[in-house]
Amino acid sequence: MEHIMLKIIMIIIALDVFALGVLLIFILNARSNIKRKILETRFNIKVLDISDKSESSEEAARELRITPEEFITHCKVRHFPTPEQRLKIAEENKRAEKEAQRKIEEEEAAWKTEQVQIIEERRILKEKENHERRERLKKFGYR
Repeated sequence: MEHIMLKIIMIIIALDVFALGVLLIFILNARSNIKRKILETRFNIKVLDISDKSESSEEAARELRITPEEFITHCKVRHFPTPEQRLKIAEENKRAEKEAQRKIEEEEAAWKTEQVQIIEERRILKEKENHERRERLKKFGYR
C-alpha cells in the first residue's frame, strides 16, 4: 500500500513540475511577446514622427534606413499617412480654410452693402417725411 501511495505522490509531483514548466513557458512567451510589441510600438512612433517631419517618402525611408517601398507598405498596413499624403491633406485643409474665409468675407460684404442700402433708404424716407412736414407747415404759415 505504501508503494502505491508513493507512486501516486510521485505522479502528482511530476504533474506539478510539468504544470510549472508549462507556466514558465507561458511566462517566457508572454515576456517575448511584450518585448516585441514594445519594439513594434517604438518603431511605429518613430515612423510617425519621421513621417511628420519629412517632405517625401524617400527622405523618411532614408532616415529609417529602409527602402521607400517598405516605408510606403508599412504606412499602408498601419494606416499611417505618408509625407506626400500628409502634405496633400494639409494643402486641402488650407484651401478649404481660404475658401471658407472668402465666403465669410463675401457674406460680410453683401451684408454691409445691404445695410448701406437700408440706411440710404431710411435717409431718403426721412428726408421725404421732413419735406412733407415742411410743406404742411408752410401750408399753415408757420414758415
